[in-house]
Amino acid sequence: MSEPLSSRQVSRLRRRAEELEEEGRSREALICQQKAVALAPNDPKSREDLAQMYLESSRYDEAITECKALLRLAPKSLFARDIMSVAYIQKGETDKALTVNDELIRLSPNDPRNHYKRGILCQQRGDWQGAMASLMLAYRIAPPDSVEEEEAQEAIDTLDRHQIKQLVLLMSEDRGLQIRIARDAEGTITERGYSLSAVALSFIHQVATGTVQSQVLIGKENEYLPAQSRFRYYN
Repeated sequence: MSEPLSSRQVSRLRRRAEELEEEGRSREALICQQKAVALAPNDPKSREDLAQMYLESSRYDEAITECKALLRLAPKSLFARDIMSVAYIQKGETDKALTVNDELIRLSPNDPRNHYKRGILCQQRGDWQGAMASLMLAYRIAPPDSVEEEEAQEAIDTLDRHQIKQLVLLMSEDRGLQIRIARDAEGTITERGYSLSAVALSFIHQVATGTVQSQVLIGKENEYLPAQSRFRYYN
């Protein structure tokens, strides 16, 4: 039996959209993909391609709408949630992005990228403990010497650096806090809502006890370089 006319048309439109995208003619590619979806509204792959195009064209509301339509067709779609979370991030809607990302973690708990993204989102909300827990998990489950492991390490270093600066400033203004950190660094900073890696915890304890002067922090800038936050939404 020959392929239905509509299916052949959809295939041609999708191929043409890919060709136009490769030629840098994004607007025309998007129009082709929209036509493909109009012809085959129940085809998940066509909707995936359209959602991605909307995202890459900075049309975030349309990307989200397309992802919701895709989820009605494929309720467990990781792709739809990935695109949607990035769109919410770009719109500055961190809470919604976090909710969608938590769904990704529930469906794919062993993907370090999902935990990495959660850590970054928690950091944006000022949830240092949630951020550190997610980033440490991303680091632990990432393949050794992988890009994912490197990104998680960079993000952990950035989070440590930010918190250390805040804690050094707080100790300079509160001698009692410095004494408490010197006695019980982990317990004290946890009560304050902070969370440091083992290396950073040791460092802040040394600052509190006077073993290392707080001014040394300035000389350690290169050891706490900001991570290059990248949100990957496709393989």
